[in-house]
Amino acid sequence: MCIFAACLAMAACSSSRGASKSTTKRTGTPAKTVSVPSAPTSAKAVDAKTQTAMKRYAKQMNVSVSSLENPKLYALLDEWLGVPYKYAGSSKKGTDCSGLVKSIYGKFTSKSLPRSSAELAKVINPAKMNKLQEGDLVFFNYDGKTNSHVGIYLQNGFFVHASSMKGVIISDLKSDYYKNRFSKGGPLRMGSLKELTDR
Repeated sequence: MCIFAACLAMAACSSSRGASKSTTKRTGTPAKTVSVPSAPTSAKAVDAKTQTAMKRYAKQMNVSVSSLENPKLYALLDEWLGVPYKYAGSSKKGTDCSGLVKSIYGKFTSKSLPRSSAELAKVINPAKMNKLQEGDLVFFNYDGKTNSHVGIYLQNGFFVHASSMKGVIISDLKSDYYKNRFSKGGPLRMGSLKELTDR
């Protein structure tokens, strides 16, 4: 469950990176007909509301919209940002850090995830900070307790998490506050968020 950090800026809650590449199967075409490859996920048509959200988050993270790989993830962020913190919560009335992870990942897979951040940390494939990919989990140590806070990595060092003081927010992993408390990060062993989305 959740551990409160004695820091003014923020408090925490406890609550195979697969190398496989998804491929697109092409149907047979008559001779002399040129096949057009499938568009990448970021270029696929999304509704206007999601496009607007992606533009906003891309600007906040100082990246191009085309670099955002998972439109569904950013549509979900629009629903969760600003939700208040609630110890042991996992709904839009209130959530803690691991409750947020479980709720968002629940939109991509029916498989059950551990409920606490410490247990979630046991089911990832660790990756170096500079190798983190969109949808990976990131863990932090507070009050001497390992992996007592968890968030979901986005792009360019930014991640979304449930702060016990500010609710669901986007923060910068590159800031000293989080960089000094960073423990580990990486995709779930069951598959990265992109792999789960493509299934």
